[in-house]
Amino acid sequence: LLSSLWLEGLRIVEVPLAQLTHLPTIFSILRDQPGKFIVFVDDLAFNDSCPEYTALKTVLEGGLEARPANVVVYATSNRRNIVRQRFSERQDDVNERDTLEEKFSLADRFDLRLTFSAPTQEEYFTICRALLDARSVKYDWETLMPRARAWTVSHNGCSPRIARQFVDYIAGGEA
Repeated sequence: LLSSLWLEGLRIVEVPLAQLTHLPTIFSILRDQPGKFIVFVDDLAFNDSCPEYTALKTVLEGGLEARPANVVVYATSNRRNIVRQRFSERQDDVNERDTLEEKFSLADRFDLRLTFSAPTQEEYFTICRALLDARSVKYDWETLMPRARAWTVSHNGCSPRIARQFVDYIAGGEA
């Protein structure tokens, strides 16, 4: 996507989790630049006492200075709620509902959420075949399918990541 929209002015800036406190500075720099920017944060997850948590909440929605019109924030996370919760917090906090709403408030600041559930075994096989074809690996699926199935058992289930690892293994010379 980035390379196809490069000529139209789309740029991407990856910001590591540890650098999220610098977002206001990054936004002020990008505000005056031509084009449109995706600020990308990979594998977003933290607890609510991190300064990065507060910084991200503020720049997404809620600070005195609005996010620049030419900037969007994309983030990936392996956690559904981004901020870790503990049962002990629910027992220790006098205002339990306030605590929960505070924790969900960061995730609510992202306009669109895409959730990828685990593929079925047939979908996993389809992903494997598509990856094999994309890498131009010669294979006989009837012979390879039992190995692809066995791979899911020894590698924690069906997922696109597991399919890629299987194809990497096969393409690495095991076919």
